[in-house]
Amino acid sequence: MKRKTYRSRDVSLDLLMLVAKYFGDARHVHYGYWEDGVELNLANLPKAQEAYCDFILSHIPDGTKTVLDVGCGVGGLSRRLLDAGYTVDALSPSSVLNAYARELLGDEAPIHECRFEDIDTTRKYDMIVFSESFQYVNPTKAFENCAALLAPGGHVLICDIFRVKTADKSPMGGGTRLHRFNAALEGAPFEKIKDIDITRQTGRTMEMVNDFLMRVAKPGHDMLLDFVRERNPWITRIMTWWFRKKLATIDRKYFQGRRGLEMFMKYKSYRLIVFKRV
Repeated sequence: MKRKTYRSRDVSLDLLMLVAKYFGDARHVHYGYWEDGVELNLANLPKAQEAYCDFILSHIPDGTKTVLDVGCGVGGLSRRLLDAGYTVDALSPSSVLNAYARELLGDEAPIHECRFEDIDTTRKYDMIVFSESFQYVNPTKAFENCAALLAPGGHVLICDIFRVKTADKSPMGGGTRLHRFNAALEGAPFEKIKDIDITRQTGRTMEMVNDFLMRVAKPGHDMLLDFVRERNPWITRIMTWWFRKKLATIDRKYFQGRRGLEMFMKYKSYRLIVFKRV
């Protein structure tokens, strides 16, 4: 059997999917939407992720029939859109994630394996949806592409993380800078018709992540370091000195309890935004 050739990003994505399959049905790789009364634990994460899809579907404008799902991940949202009766095209540049998406979607939805900036199609869509994928595209180019791909009166739905301006540096990466997003929107042929802040409902996932980091990952990291230090003290001293900056960055970002909901709400704004092509 021919061995699979991996790039570094492919390895991380495949590992992510192994974890997702172990803990759930692996249909989604997004934060999830935690409704009031739902206990925050790993067992309820799939429920929160389905609620996230429900939330998006509830804000699809009337008259929508054809949808382009940009950054389709493993196809979970595309599957929900198909089941709701929409005609769907999916798009993702990741061959790893697309392999999982094809298992879920079959031949019901074609998958464009490319960046959104490079899509080559003559089809016009009633709606283009970005679910935690807008942060990976250039905002100005994205709005230009959307304008070209939408049918008259079509819509763009973005449900994603944005970075807000703060006096200090965020310990969490990810998200389009909100001021850059708004600047790109100026002059674009779109009218904003919805803008809903769901930072708290999505950011609760970070509470779970932070709890795991502090109760499992940090003690495990410390125990492993102590074990290696005891077995190879001189090598450990050299390695910790050589990688001291990297280790300090890892400690600051992951092991100081700064990735919970409070920090997420300080540095991030998670929003559902709907635009109409005008």
